[in-house]
Amino acid sequence: MDSITQFSLGAAVGIAVSPKKTPKIAIISGLLASLPDLDILLTMINDSNDLDSTINHRGPLTPCFF
Repeated sequence: MDSITQFSLGAAVGIAVSPKKTPKIAIISGLLASLPDLDILLTMINDSNDLDSTINHRGPLTPCFF
């Protein structure tokens, strides 16, 4: 799933389950849903080759949430 779809789905679920239907809830839940995709920043900071970035993609953050 791409980042925009993941953010949108997270925002929609956040609004659906929240008793308060505010844009702030949508933004926060969208950002939380996008958190596992931030591992791409780690590969950009770390000077690694393509194999290392493929192995590390979805490595450190995804198991925390699933």
